[in-house]
Amino acid sequence: MESIAIYIIYAVINFGDIIITQEFKPIQFKDKDKCEAYLHLNAEAINMSLIDHFETLGRPKSTVLEVGCLDKTRFIWEET
Repeated sequence: MESIAIYIIYAVINFGDIIITQEFKPIQFKDKDKCEAYLHLNAEAINMSLIDHFETLGRPKSTVLEVGCLDKTRFIWEET
């Protein structure tokens, strides 16, 4: 049986001393085109949300390196 891909929005963030990749929000899309359309439509709101999050964490100089859409099955957590 063929698996159904679920796409998520992820962000790669530089916290200064570490770089992390995390799921942006628990929003899921059935295909990559819908995920990317949401991402393009809401890019400014996503960016502002991340900046607010950095302030809340006490890390205002953190930067977003990349935001994108990815098949959730390829989003693997690894300790490095």
